[in-house]
Amino acid sequence: MSDLEAYASYILKLDASFENVAWYIRNKTIRIIIDPNQFKVLDVPVAIAGEVTGSVYLMENSIPAAMDSGRLQDSTRSQDSAKARADIKAKDRLKPQDRIIVGIYTSSDTTLVGQSTTEADGSFDFSGLAPGSYIAHINSAQMRKLNMISIPYSLPFVILPNKNGDVVEGLKFILQSTTPFIPPGSRSFPPSFF
Repeated sequence: MSDLEAYASYILKLDASFENVAWYIRNKTIRIIIDPNQFKVLDVPVAIAGEVTGSVYLMENSIPAAMDSGRLQDSTRSQDSAKARADIKAKDRLKPQDRIIVGIYTSSDTTLVGQSTTEADGSFDFSGLAPGSYIAHINSAQMRKLNMISIPYSLPFVILPNKNGDVVEGLKFILQSTTPFIPPGSRSFPPSFF
């Protein structure tokens, strides 16, 4: 820029649109004072952000299929035992969970950096992370309210310094209900009811 008045103070507002979405300007407003008869070089620091993505699932039917169908397997026979384990895996279905709050914390002092809420497909993402070590954690208050637990409890990850930003993908949380399972056809009243 030229033809600016000397000794005057100017405020510059910077456009933060870059080709790379991982780049951003922290301070978009800069104040400068013009020196007479000189060009002034203005260095603008650009920060590089990282991103974390993952999914949250609900484990459905987390009971043995043998019990669910009313058949009891003899666990002493290896073939039946192996079949029962296969039935358990087949019955444990993962259903994407929406509206679950995932918090991102610094590893060093567990300061909350930000939160993301899962979408209908169970996915979450959070961008704008500076290089460093972090922990992703499902909101504990929400888990208590829903009578669920998260497996694992938390997941550590690292955003590496990179000129194009870093993306950590594939974090996976599985939620399980803490309420006891009542098999179909059985009484749903507590024993103290009778």
